[in-house]
Amino acid sequence: MWPGQSTEDLGLLVITGGKLHRWPVPGAHRYVVEAFDVDEDAGVAVALIVTLPRRGAGTSRQETYEYEPSRGWIALGGGAFSPADRALARTRPSAARSGPAVMISTNGASSTRSYVERLRRSEAGRPLSLGTVSWVSTGVIEVSVEVDHLLFSGRRISVPDHGRCVVTWKSPAPTTTTRPTLPRIAAADRDGRILTELGPDNTLDTFTQAFLDELTAPG
Repeated sequence: MWPGQSTEDLGLLVITGGKLHRWPVPGAHRYVVEAFDVDEDAGVAVALIVTLPRRGAGTSRQETYEYEPSRGWIALGGGAFSPADRALARTRPSAARSGPAVMISTNGASSTRSYVERLRRSEAGRPLSLGTVSWVSTGVIEVSVEVDHLLFSGRRISVPDHGRCVVTWKSPAPTTTTRPTLPRIAAADRDGRILTELGPDNTLDTFTQAFLDELTAPG
């Protein structure tokens, strides 16, 4: 990071495939790209940027973006996500040792109305109707060591060593008040075998549910 650069700037550099450089400023905070996801077809992107101060715990900030052809990527704002213990420790649980529940889990989600669609309606002189404006959504997914990659919205998302991923998607809002749910996401091993799936209607992922069903089956 160069002096004056923000996590928003760094996230934009990451999602556009820019080259990251070290800036050796004594005493400065360090920044690490924890995870990112780009859906070019939907025109949405997200990045998790970890801030590592000289002292104290690191924090992870989520930056979300939406693409508009004449303007490029537009930042939709960000927010603090959580302490970055996973990124610092570079460890993740094993489902074989800790149980099926750690295979895949959600750890935070957010949604906002499409800025691009609101902008276009405003420029066209059309009244803003939230019921016709799509959602731009993100979700943080954590997986066990058994998982090599995620399959989500037609994309293959590699899992970083620390096991925390972030995904983004765009969906129409069914009402003006209801936020969208996470679409179905599958966790696969290195050979491409599906280990478990988590869908919008699932309380538990399929691997955990099958384990509990077997455990409680009569006989």
